Amino acid sequence: MQAFKDNLVVLFALLVFNLYMNSILAVYDTNFMFIVRPPLEGLPFLNLNHGYYIYLFRVIMLGVIGLSLFHLPFIVKERKSCETESDFNIA
Repeated sequence: MQAFKDNLVVLFALLVFNLYMNSILAVYDTNFMFIVRPPLEGLPFLNLNHGYYIYLFRVIMLGVIGLSLFHLPFIVKERKSCETESDFNIA
């Protein structure tokens, strides 16, 4: 669980850093991590139809969901091992 929290912190730190870097390098038309605009036109979910803040929120949520799905098997395994250790200690 600690690795999941650490990865979330790194993900948000990269987001803040890349927002800052994209604003500095706007003259060169940068788009690191696709936080300025979608990678392609006409995407069904990642589009700018509802404004930039909704787009940025969707990018953040996709990152959190993807990270959660990656860490889910490890979190479940950790929970099961904690439960079996507590059952063993009680018995």
